Amino acid sequence: MLPLDLLTFQASGGDGAYQFTFGDNASGGVLNAVTGAYLSGEVVEVTDIVEVHAQNCLGVARAEVLVVAPMSVLPAVVEVPKNGSFAFEVSQGSGRFAFLMASARSGGEVTPEGLYSAGGDEGADVVRVTDIATGEMVEVTVTVRAGATLTPTPDTLFLALGSSHALRVTGGSGELTATVEGDSAALEDGVVQALAEGASQLTLTDRFTGQQAVVRITTVAPLDVEPFIAEAILRTPSRRGPSRRIADARRWADR
Repeated sequence: MLPLDLLTFQASGGDGAYQFTFGDNASGGVLNAVTGAYLSGEVVEVTDIVEVHAQNCLGVARAEVLVVAPMSVLPAVVEVPKNGSFAFEVSQGSGRFAFLMASARSGGEVTPEGLYSAGGDEGADVVRVTDIATGEMVEVTVTVRAGATLTPTPDTLFLALGSSHALRVTGGSGELTATVEGDSAALEDGVVQALAEGASQLTLTDRFTGQQAVVRITTVAPLDVEPFIAEAILRTPSRRGPSRRIADARRWADR
């Protein structure tokens, strides 16, 4: 079961006067000794043991409760072209999962193993993923659109040396891998960093849909505007001397 989930144990037989106790409380749960109401703790991937015995009878009955983390389903949201396909990845949880189509407006299908195939119509399909042991459910919306692509905006960048730009990509699942050709730029946590003058090419690949997109990056030297400002001010008629005007220009440029 999941952390902080509620379950009530029931016993039968004996004299009916039952006492519930922990044989092991690895999750940090809470147990009502009289009613058998059990609240799992916050520690996951552990097993709690609940024991029950009747006051006037010999013997103890035991139940084991495996406390697991909530399941993680990827992709969480995705856009694919007509007749596109991908496989879901599910981690954590109990390890036993079921997949079904809660809605199939495109005519899409999903296999028991989690392989989804879009239909030939446009629309939003909904795939429901259920943890068989815990009962936890997650629904993923799959948007099926003709001509759906992975689209970076913009796909051509001109950056000053030392600057950066947050990359914006629409389409696909949002789960991307990147390869960079050239030494002038790098990608860190979705942000392009301009490292050296020159040209680089960034290739993005959606690890679920397989779609690819290319971003071309040119890094240039930053502009040096201070000499221009000083020269422009020197050419402007003024009663101040040249050295005073240059000093004024530099103070203005540093603002």
